[in-house]
Amino acid sequence: ARMVFRRPLDPFQAYELTTRVAGWDGKWVYMEQRFVVGETVHARGVLKALFLKGREKVPSAELARALGHDGPSPDLDPEMVAALD
Repeated sequence: ARMVFRRPLDPFQAYELTTRVAGWDGKWVYMEQRFVVGETVHARGVLKALFLKGREKVPSAELARALGHDGPSPDLDPEMVAALD
């Protein structure tokens, strides 16, 4: 995971946290999180996750179908992928 802080958040300051799936490959699911106050992004995090069922990996395409997406991954931002390798 990688987090970039652009502006500080004060203690107990209210913010909106949004999470989106940016895409996936055969093994990883890539996600982005944003911490927003009003229209201003204060921090942005990117991560890659591997999902398991017991000790078995859940294929990314199967996970996407379970979330209502039946099709290929959106194009992944190469900079996001490189930042997480």
